Amino acid sequence: MTPKTAASLLRVSLCGPWTEDAVRAAFTDIVRKAHPDTGGAGGDLARLKEARDVLLKEAAKEAGIVPCARCEGTGRMTTRSGRRVSCSACGGTGESWDKEIKRG
Repeated sequence: MTPKTAASLLRVSLCGPWTEDAVRAAFTDIVRKAHPDTGGAGGDLARLKEARDVLLKEAAKEAGIVPCARCEGTGRMTTRSGRRVSCSACGGTGESWDKEIKRG
């Protein structure tokens, strides 16, 4: 999914720059309507989560944050059984522990 497609799904500015707070707020607002418990389709929720992750990666790039190599900055990982859990390498933050070294 491209950042512009993700922005369109979350109904935020198509041209960015995106901030983490804006992405999370937009995701929260839209997911309330799309959640299966409120009558939305489960497939919609999966696409919205993917869109959120794409825009969070873009927001991290804009902020100069080095993403975790294991979870690619999402803070979440999928186990072999298919369960989504917090990344053990970054503690769920999505940031690399050596970010200060890489920033210079």
